[in-house]
Amino acid sequence: MTPKYLSHLREQYKPFTDLIANNTCRLSHIAEFGCGAGNITKILIEDYNISNNTCLDVDSDILHIANRNIDSHHVSSLRSSVCYKKADIRDKVGHFDIIHSHGVLEHLPDDVIQEAIKSQLSQANTLIHYVPSNKYGFKSFGDERLLSKEEWVTKHKPTNIVEFNDGFDIILVWSK
Repeated sequence: MTPKYLSHLREQYKPFTDLIANNTCRLSHIAEFGCGAGNITKILIEDYNISNNTCLDVDSDILHIANRNIDSHHVSSLRSSVCYKKADIRDKVGHFDIIHSHGVLEHLPDDVIQEAIKSQLSQANTLIHYVPSNKYGFKSFGDERLLSKEEWVTKHKPTNIVEFNDGFDIILVWSK
């Protein structure tokens, strides 16, 4: 990823990464389901010094990209603290302080989201998931379900919900 794009992500999603960081300490073990290119994990390492991370994705090729991305740009000294595993969002893969995702849940049907929440709460005390809201009005990939805050609350009953960027972005939190 280019430094300019990573800078944009840092600014755009700061409330999301701040919330994760505020619920962890340097030694916390966190997992990112649907890690993609690893940008959020990279930000958590570089900006918040959270160094015990597990990147999870269903696509092995994407995990290789995440590995290269996180290993670049001064993160290599912390690379040993990042584990990469192929896994579905519903899989049980270990015990963590926090499980998070960014831009994943809106691509899934409600029954899969419910299974994922149940599975993840058996592995972590706190889940923090970012989703775009229906205020966007367009779909980046075409298969997103852009739901309102109220729809997320009604369908999936998060413990807490945070809106940011004028309600365009939503953080869903589930806690034990």
